[in-house]
Amino acid sequence: MNTDKCRFEGRQNLSMQGLRLALAAEVLKLEKLVPGLGLAFVFKDYEGKAYLFANKDLPIPKDKKMKGIQGVEAIVTLENGNRFSVIRFVVQGLSPDFGLVERIDLACAAITAIANLDQRGAALQAA
Repeated sequence: MNTDKCRFEGRQNLSMQGLRLALAAEVLKLEKLVPGLGLAFVFKDYEGKAYLFANKDLPIPKDKKMKGIQGVEAIVTLENGNRFSVIRFVVQGLSPDFGLVERIDLACAAITAIANLDQRGAALQAA
């Protein structure tokens, strides 16, 4: 799989490196629902380490903090997961004209992606 369209920020431990291809696959699926928009998964593990995995359409500030990114909307957040204390899926540039049905479709796809990533992260951590 071509992961050149995605960037991973944060010091990677082995379980996060193992998630890289799964993350890229999930981002590519979600990009089909909202082409041309900035997408990212933001992770925080139970040790307090934060990770950011974004497509190339999401400009990442030099300090690599989500707070510095303008116009980002959290679509779905999982708290107290199996492997991560928080997984958040965010989108930048979502139009106000983006309809309710499309938002629900995006949220459902993001929920499935987050559940898959949390389960995979837990399996990689246990291995």
